[in-house]
Amino acid sequence: MTAVSRVATGAAAAEAFFRRVGSDGLVRDSLPRLAELFHGQGRFAEAMAIYRRLANDEGETALGVNFAALALQCAIALGDRARVVSEIAALGARWKKMRGSVLEPTRTAVAKRLESTFHDLAVVYHREGEKLKSDEILGFATAAYAVYLDVFGEGERAVEMRFFFGEALFRTGQTSRAADEYTKVVEANPAGPRAAAAAYGAVVALDRALGRSDRPPRVHAPGKRPSPVPFPRGETRLREACERYLVLIPKDAATERPGVLYRLGRLFYDFHHIDEAARRYGELVASYPSHALASSALGELLDSMN
Repeated sequence: MTAVSRVATGAAAAEAFFRRVGSDGLVRDSLPRLAELFHGQGRFAEAMAIYRRLANDEGETALGVNFAALALQCAIALGDRARVVSEIAALGARWKKMRGSVLEPTRTAVAKRLESTFHDLAVVYHREGEKLKSDEILGFATAAYAVYLDVFGEGERAVEMRFFFGEALFRTGQTSRAADEYTKVVEANPAGPRAAAAAYGAVVALDRALGRSDRPPRVHAPGKRPSPVPFPRGETRLREACERYLVLIPKDAATERPGVLYRLGRLFYDFHHIDEAARRYGELVASYPSHALASSALGELLDSMN
């Protein structure tokens, strides 16, 4: 077998050789051993090609998943992040489709192995992307998180992974998608350790997504209150995120509460919902009189009363 590995240039050449000297059974028995030899020799691309072929031959079986997982390990060894993400997407789809038909204890063992691998890849890419300030690597992290949550979205680490998925999306400027993931974190476990950060993250992400371009001009008509303007979809999402944060987080624990109160009050103020704006500004001024935003809120509160 070692001699074959030295002269074979890949799966097709090796298969042709084995067919010349033996049967289909020899091919099935020999290719896994050859792939292992290629891997040991550092010929990861050739090993991966064989494992992919074997995975396709075995189809939706536990053995097929095992070969696909070995192909993934070859991609990891190559250091090709794009190929790794492609492999975990294919492997995740394969496992998701067939896991219901796999008997115990094999199902639990395979699921545990895949969950651990997908988790570690997403976290490693996320850390690398943050360290190197690389949006490209963070993009691979978001793709890995998405596969993980698609396959293991009901698992015990899903909420934690979803929070970091939101973080990676936010870092790459995908603020609207980040807000969606942060909101799912809050909805999944409102009392969890990530709930406060996720609730605030949704506010910041939606605020960043909106910018200020869609705000209507304020009508300055002395002695006449302007008519309320309906909220567009983006502002509605931001309003809901602010209100969710204010309801979820106790006043004595919410260091970001003054800022959220001001943001919500300003949102109502800009769209001429004066009574609602006054209520939020009033709470900010009454509860946090020394906060830097209190004077701005007070000025706009007085302006709304004119």
